[in-house]
Amino acid sequence: MLLCDHFVFVHLLKTGGTFVKQTLLRHAPSDWHCRDLDGHPALSDIPLQYRGKPCFGFIRNPWDWYVSAYSYFNKVADDPLFNDISSSGTLGFADTIWRSFEAEPFKSSNTGPMSYFFTQIFGEDCSCEFLRFESLRDDLLRHLQRLGLEVPNSLKRAIQQSVPLNSSPRGDYRTYYDAPLASAISRLDADLISRFGYSF
Repeated sequence: MLLCDHFVFVHLLKTGGTFVKQTLLRHAPSDWHCRDLDGHPALSDIPLQYRGKPCFGFIRNPWDWYVSAYSYFNKVADDPLFNDISSSGTLGFADTIWRSFEAEPFKSSNTGPMSYFFTQIFGEDCSCEFLRFESLRDDLLRHLQRLGLEVPNSLKRAIQQSVPLNSSPRGDYRTYYDAPLASAISRLDADLISRFGYSF
């Protein structure tokens, strides 16, 4: 989460949030008074003095999100839940994702992990505006300008040109799926898919 005088950015994992936070912390004007709350605090964790400020976050195609999450956690290999469901990284993508559906707390939520984390962070009904990971740089710049902020050229350049952070080399997400797994995500993450208009 990033707290600023003019807005609050809430970070759903694997949606480009580290890039957003680091770019703004390093390049936003000092009088925006940006400060980081490490990790992935929920909307309900926003400190009292920042509540009521415009809030935004990023959303990502769920099928792509699962590939990114698997690639990232398989690389860093220090997450207990991922290690459990992937047999310490020895299982491939499809087997790991199938096992995640049966793991707690996801199984009890009757949703996929992405939908579970989304609800944990944003709640059932939130007033945040959601930008798209797929057009992150353009969306972020436009959103800051819509907030009425004067965005200096140095920040514009950083948003447009800085290298991605925490990205993992991989192919097109569609190549990771067979029909049954793609269909399972269609069902378990149906609300997010419908709400944001994503398709496989």
